[in-house]
Amino acid sequence: IDRCLVKHNILWSSLSLDSVNPEEAYIGQGTFGRVAKAKWRRARQHVENVAIKFALRSSFGNNASAFDNAIQSFVKEAELTMRVGSQAGTEVLIQVYGTVFGPLPQSLRSEFKLHDSEEGVGIVMRLERGGNLDSLLHPSDKTLLKPLDLNDKLSILTGIINGVKEIHFLNTCHGDLKPE
Repeated sequence: IDRCLVKHNILWSSLSLDSVNPEEAYIGQGTFGRVAKAKWRRARQHVENVAIKFALRSSFGNNASAFDNAIQSFVKEAELTMRVGSQAGTEVLIQVYGTVFGPLPQSLRSEFKLHDSEEGVGIVMRLERGGNLDSLLHPSDKTLLKPLDLNDKLSILTGIINGVKEIHFLNTCHGDLKPE
């Protein structure tokens, strides 16, 4: 695991939530944790909007092996997504920048209202404009998105099919495709 995490490692200290209120930064819930909008300081002058899919050790209670399994799942998902994206030759998946693991810095602990020794694991990925697929397919007045025409919907469907095809080619099953 350490080798995988170091290869594409991102420091927690380079990330900050994209809102003063953590609840407003959350954009989704996954099998193992939550997804939040964040800012990533990639370099001194370069800040990028990203999404972080993360799980906190405290959410697993005293079950250390469950958190270790979550770490392995996050790393496997990140590496598979990077591998599929590079082999597909087109953008069929969300771009993954890397993984983040370890103790959270004081800034994030205070934003999440967590204890001093809190640890987390996460995947840092490109923040997709317009939200999730569900909000694209069924825009509300709040999103100010135009409804997609049939060609746009077919293009999205083709991308999903190509992504799943690449995943299957690598003898892997996605397991939880959903529009949210």
